[in-house]
Amino acid sequence: MKKILLAIIVSIILIDIAHLIIFPEFRSEQNLAYANGMGYLFISLIFFIAYVVIRIPVTLIVDYVIKRFPPKKQIYDYLIQLILFSIPVIFAPGLAVYVYLYFHLLFLFRVMKGKKTQIIE
Repeated sequence: MKKILLAIIVSIILIDIAHLIIFPEFRSEQNLAYANGMGYLFISLIFFIAYVVIRIPVTLIVDYVIKRFPPKKQIYDYLIQLILFSIPVIFAPGLAVYVYLYFHLLFLFRVMKGKKTQIIE
């Protein structure tokens, strides 16, 4: 569960940094909400709530499905998880950046700790 929360927090920070770099007009003096940093805090809070409400149950369901497959090589686990995490992107393509960033960070954090992908039981 710690790795899921860590992946959520890191992905929110990376999305905020990317937004800051891609859209520099939000840093202007005319946009007071973003000039004081409150806009980024508000967006981060909304992202955190959305990730906790949506991503944690989806991650637990994907982990349950992966646990039901016989143990194979790590590349098979990666591909199965990628397919399962891609289902929401089919219905809402605008979520692709958020979903894939979260998925790859979570997979990276799980691989860094152990030899095999660690799944919540």
